[in-house]
Order: sequence, then structure tokens, then C-alpha cells
Amino acid sequence: MKRGKAPGIDGLSVEHLSYSHPAVPIVISKLFKLIFNCRYVPSGFKKSYVVLVPIPKIRDCRTKAMTYDDFRG
Repeated sequence: MKRGKAPGIDGLSVEHLSYSHPAVPIVISKLFKLIFNCRYVPSGFKKSYVVLVPIPKIRDCRTKAMTYDDFRG
């Protein structure tokens, strides 16, 4: 996992896991095994968000006025 990325909806980032106590990965592993065996996904695991960032298609965007069609989906 790459460091320096934005945290998820729960506020946890890669740094939280990297610098945590050595017992934390074991507890998380047991949690996921329990979820898998019980075939139940907690409602908090189902929440997410998507951030849309427009990406310009053209190179001369500084010299030309941008329109809606100049961005990728």
C-alpha cells in the first residue's frame, strides 16, 4: 500500500496500519475471517464515496477557453 494517500471514509490511512501495534494485523485478520465464515458484511463496510476530478483532454488549455467537452469523463 502506498503511503501519503487520503484516508478512507472511516478516517484511517495506510500510516495507521503501518505504525500500529504488531497485534493489530492479527486482530484485523481474525475479524475478516469471522466476517467470511459468518457470511455477514457489517453495514460500515458497505459505505464509500467517489470523488470526481475533471481531467482536461487538450494540451493548450492555458491559451484557449475551456468548455465542457474539453474534459474526460
